[in-house]
Amino acid sequence: GRNVLTLEDLSEKYHFQQKSPSKYHEKIKSYAKKECQEFSCPNFLTSVVPILGWLPKYSLKTDLVNDLVSGFTVAIMHIPQGMAYGLLAGVDPVVGIYTAFFPVLIYVLLGTMPHVSMGTFAVISIMVSKPVMELGADPLAGPGNLEAGQPVYSRIQVAAAVTFCVGLVQFLAGLGRLGFLSMVLTDTLVSAFTVGASFHVITSQIKHILGVSITRQSGPGNLPLTYIEIGKNIATTNLFTLGISLCVIVVCILMDKIVGPKTKRFCRFPLPTQLMIIIIFTSLSQFLGFRTNYGVKTIDNIGQIPVGIPHPEFPIPELIPKVLLDSVAPAVVSFAIGLGLGKLFGKKHGYEIRSNQELLAQGASNLFGSFFNCIPMAGSLSRSVVQEASGCRTNITSLTSAILLLSVMLYLGPLFQPLPVAVLASIILASLVGIVQKILEVKKYWDISPQEGIVWIVTFLSTVLLDVDYGLILGVLSTLLMTVVRSVRPSLRVLEKCDTGVWLDKNNFKTEGGTKVVQVFGPLHFLAYDSLRERIERELTTGPDGKVREDPGNVVFDISGVSFLDRRGMELVTWLEDWLTSRGCYLGVVATPQQTEHLKVDSEIFPTYTDALLILQSNTSANQAKDIV
Repeated sequence: GRNVLTLEDLSEKYHFQQKSPSKYHEKIKSYAKKECQEFSCPNFLTSVVPILGWLPKYSLKTDLVNDLVSGFTVAIMHIPQGMAYGLLAGVDPVVGIYTAFFPVLIYVLLGTMPHVSMGTFAVISIMVSKPVMELGADPLAGPGNLEAGQPVYSRIQVAAAVTFCVGLVQFLAGLGRLGFLSMVLTDTLVSAFTVGASFHVITSQIKHILGVSITRQSGPGNLPLTYIEIGKNIATTNLFTLGISLCVIVVCILMDKIVGPKTKRFCRFPLPTQLMIIIIFTSLSQFLGFRTNYGVKTIDNIGQIPVGIPHPEFPIPELIPKVLLDSVAPAVVSFAIGLGLGKLFGKKHGYEIRSNQELLAQGASNLFGSFFNCIPMAGSLSRSVVQEASGCRTNITSLTSAILLLSVMLYLGPLFQPLPVAVLASIILASLVGIVQKILEVKKYWDISPQEGIVWIVTFLSTVLLDVDYGLILGVLSTLLMTVVRSVRPSLRVLEKCDTGVWLDKNNFKTEGGTKVVQVFGPLHFLAYDSLRERIERELTTGPDGKVREDPGNVVFDISGVSFLDRRGMELVTWLEDWLTSRGCYLGVVATPQQTEHLKVDSEIFPTYTDALLILQSNTSANQAKDIV
């Protein structure tokens, strides 16, 4: 052990050295010098173009077969999901397949998340559909859905402009090293936002499930308004279309929830249920004439699926400022979702995800994809899980999927013309069952902290009742607000001595009373001053029986755990000293050497509360002896 010391004695005995704070220009100079010394051209190239780092180490013997098998498996999933999510975005279904091909070619070169399947994603498609529906002409109704005098743009032109802006936002954010801002999109926010957005996805597909035509609703509150519109037109439901939809939904759910888990015992590859359904109903529609005989809406009603690769074309410049604001939300969400998946798999397989490089990679991929009529790409949880489970090793998996999808674009596109649109809508609904079930996660987040629960509820309700953009904005604002609230209420703990001599939290254990140790953890600043003063006064004047008492006893005030202390926070120490002195009690302060520079108190300052308690006890005994004399 050691002798009891005050903070001054401790600093003198152990030669405390006060470091002068570094100036900003010195920090910048030091950082620049370090970067220049450590700079290496090969390392720089491999960091910007990661394929230059891992491709030379690629093992044909151990990696190639796994990557080829995984790529083929995921390509089968890309076909139905790409078509379905292309339709969801308000463009031709084949655009979803374009999105799984063109941007992925760039991502293979620049990306750092080999196990994340990049392509279409439902939430991003529904976010993209907003500007696409507002600015793009309906291919069935012509320009009639636009105001008179407005320029007429096709929906694919609007989607390409959105993709360009999404890529631009991501790429510039990567250049600005803004990847750290993804921390604002917490797990709580992403969970609530994804569940809320899934309700918009479901709602957008109800008209296809029922086979009805409704007036499109936009703006805040569009979801409940859409259901009102559906209710008005429910009598026009196409029963044949409804029957197809129910059949597809039931089969997809049964195969996913019951049959699929059982087949995993003897086969690591998932059943291509969605692809088989598309092939079956395309064949039935072709031979039975679903469109002409039963009035079922098919891909033919939307337009012709082109054969071959689209010619590269720069997005229409005048559209870019019109869609820029609507592009920020999908740019942020697609990056955050992909990064979350990447970190999950990276932790499992032992590699690091660099957020700034991912911004550059996804930004460059979307910029490239915008020249080929793609919608913004994003990571998909369902495909990524399959990609990882089927043996993916590197980005060669994504390249394999892209090459296989090329054959669909070159040769197989027109074969899907008779496919009922209700089949794609049903596949979307069935795939969202797992996401909708996550609404029960609100209890998990509430159990973690009521603040987390509030963020989840605010984000979810604002997304559902207002719109996806408002949901994201209010979710971020509520997250920041709760962070401020937490900083305003630093943690407070009051210790008292128990019968065995151990000092324990008096609110959680049975203690004897007497001298108290008041510990504060977290920031102590002007926002926390008033509330913390009230809490301290309440803790010191409330007895074990809940009654108010005048004598608080001697107190050790421990602020060594305070992470930030401003001038107003220092005044709390002065107030406590005056408050105790007026009641004939003593105060001992525990602080760090840095904190003592600006503290103005007459009480002694100690390095630990043990030192303070021992000296307070000796001072009290000495004073009691004087009183007796």
